[in-house]
Amino acid sequence: SFSVVALGVAPYITSSIIFQLLTMVIPKLKQMQKEGGEEGRRKLNQLTRWVSVPLAAIQAYGFIALISQGGSHSGGGLLLTGFDLFMAMLVMTAGTVFLMWIGELITEKGIGNGLSIMILAGIIATYPRYLQQSIVTFDASQTMNIVVFLVMAIVTVLVVTLINEAVRNVPVNYARHHAGNRL
Repeated sequence: SFSVVALGVAPYITSSIIFQLLTMVIPKLKQMQKEGGEEGRRKLNQLTRWVSVPLAAIQAYGFIALISQGGSHSGGGLLLTGFDLFMAMLVMTAGTVFLMWIGELITEKGIGNGLSIMILAGIIATYPRYLQQSIVTFDASQTMNIVVFLVMAIVTVLVVTLINEAVRNVPVNYARHHAGNRL
């Protein structure tokens, strides 16, 4: 199966990581991030989006090359050359740009961090297929593993919630400060 949005937002995330690392090395980017305020962050985000496009094209080529080497289940690979290869790369790159645009719209509308929501949606979208495969290949010996996993998941959520909501009141005592005759 092949999708227009097969790359997802991975090129944007890669570009974002690259720029986070570059801001530590290049003083002008660091200055833009810190001293530029909202305008500087907006420019840095724009640069991140622009760098995402060639990264998407490179990743699309790699994805197509991987499929061409016989990655399909039928035993034969996908052979794309010339114009077909260019169009497949273009369409996959456009799919990534489309997802970035949708993510920005979600963020602008105040729903939340658009890219994070889209990543979450992609993860959740795989669960029905995973559950279907699990039900078809269910074995009674897996019951204990499932129970242990569920108990660990519930305990993890509880511990994280307890730690996150924990409050400790710490009394603050100031030493007496003498300034002349005043205390």
